[in-house]
Amino acid sequence: MISLKILRDRIKSKLFKIDLRDGFKTLAVIVTIFTILSIVLFGCKPETAVLEKSTQITEGVTEPTPEITTTEKPTTETEEEAFKIEYPVTVTDDMDKEITLTEEPDKIISLAPGNTEILFALDLDEELVGVDDFSNYPEEVESIEKIGDAFNLNMEKIIELEPDLILTLKGNEEAVKVFEDFGIAVYTLDANNIENVLEDISEIGQLTDRVERAEELTSEMQEKIDEIKTLVADVSDEDKPKVFYMVWNEPIMSAGSGTFINDLIELANGINIVAADGLEGWLEYSLEKLIEHNPDVIIAPKSLAPTSETITADERFSSIKAVLENRVVVVDDDSVSRIGPRIVEGFKQIAQALYPDIEF
Repeated sequence: MISLKILRDRIKSKLFKIDLRDGFKTLAVIVTIFTILSIVLFGCKPETAVLEKSTQITEGVTEPTPEITTTEKPTTETEEEAFKIEYPVTVTDDMDKEITLTEEPDKIISLAPGNTEILFALDLDEELVGVDDFSNYPEEVESIEKIGDAFNLNMEKIIELEPDLILTLKGNEEAVKVFEDFGIAVYTLDANNIENVLEDISEIGQLTDRVERAEELTSEMQEKIDEIKTLVADVSDEDKPKVFYMVWNEPIMSAGSGTFINDLIELANGINIVAADGLEGWLEYSLEKLIEHNPDVIIAPKSLAPTSETITADERFSSIKAVLENRVVVVDDDSVSRIGPRIVEGFKQIAQALYPDIEF
């Protein structure tokens, strides 16, 4: 085993070459990036064995004794064996990079709250040895070692914990290189829609030998997603509400096509006015365009607007239909923005904001 002193010297040497914080100093506006799955299932349930129908004997009737042929009883694997992973196992993450593990990981670190929630949902809490400072769900996570956040990772602590696997988000490329230099496997998530989230959960289940649990979880999520989609499926194009998701208000920022928020709005049969403008990604949006498109609904996260009055009391938005008709809806940041199992609840909140008369 490499001594802690040698590890410290090696990582300090690497950190002199890259300053992870430099890549983030240029951020002028704090923006909650909502990154945000057909299900990709690794394994299939074993086929049910077909049993021969037993011979019925009718009282008082002598049946000819059938010829008995000795056959070898077929061997059937148990359901548990069917889902068991054989290592090494290789999957491809959201950066199109192959990750290979030669054995089941027993020490895992999460560098994002959504990743942490996935690991807990897959019953990997005992293997979770470190989490980012923003991971706050479920409450059991509070007892796990904190290792900083994307803006200021405690690299020495991470190496000291000797993880077999690290889950991160896109944007930590410099740190990922350091981890890989130390021989640590890193899976990077960058989901832009619900389908991607389901795929990520499935692949993490493969890496960690939790295929059966991942299948159960993604099936439950997909069932709930389909239920919501069914409730709004009959809405005509003319009746679809125009929607503006306000990521920030000074400056006004929103989400266009290619973002998780846009996917949720479209799945709920709404029209994202930013995407309709042909705009992509997370971007600043002009007040003039917002007034021109006059959305039926404005949605904002709690981190921006604790109550709808944050938006409705702003004189800039006073002429907008959503404000005039009191259709400004505040949603929970975590369930809407985190790439994890609670995204189903986030989808429900978006759908409810668009169609308040439907019981979801």
